[in-house]
Amino acid sequence: MTRALIVAVAHGLDLVTFLLALRAFGVHGEANGLMRTLYLELGPAGVVALKGLPS
Repeated sequence: MTRALIVAVAHGLDLVTFLLALRAFGVHGEANGLMRTLYLELGPAGVVALKGLPS
C-alpha cells in the first residue's frame, strides 16, 4: 500500500467512527473543538469536506 492510500483509508475510518459516535453520544461529546464547530455550523458536510482535504 502506498502512503497516500493508507492516509485515505485512515481518514475514511476516522470519519465513520466520528459519525457513529455522533449518533450514540451527540456532538457535545466530541472533544475536538474544530470538528464540533464544523458539525454545528455546516452539519455532516463540513466534517466530510475537512476529511476530504489532501494531507
